[in-house]
Amino acid sequence: KLLGREQEWNISMKELLELVELGVLTNADIDDAVKTEFPGCRAGFKNKEVSPLQGSYFENGVGYECFTPDVLNLGISPAVLIENVSKRFKSLGGTVAEGSPLRGVAISESIGAAIDMGETEEPITTRLVLDCMGNASPI
Repeated sequence: KLLGREQEWNISMKELLELVELGVLTNADIDDAVKTEFPGCRAGFKNKEVSPLQGSYFENGVGYECFTPDVLNLGISPAVLIENVSKRFKSLGGTVAEGSPLRGVAISESIGAAIDMGETEEPITTRLVLDCMGNASPI
């Protein structure tokens, strides 16, 4: 089943607005999906191991720390985002083949891609295939 996990994804508004510009998301999708917002993140980079450590890496001479404003500072709900995008995709004629076997993909310059869904199903033809099956994918 196509769904997002419950744990929030971290992303920046700049990245979300790029997806709006491409037509993948709408501003309403962003408003629905953003659950937490904070100024930025502290990033630390150690160059030697010291344990236990009291204070910052920099103060202890074991590395460097920086603050990254507006980077990965939004927590979005993947479940909400994927649901909204999926509905829009389907309303525009897109196909989401949930729980379907995938036997392979054939690529053709004349028709794009043909997805082999097994002996009992007709192949799906498309110009774009998104494989979200991870390392278990047969592709």
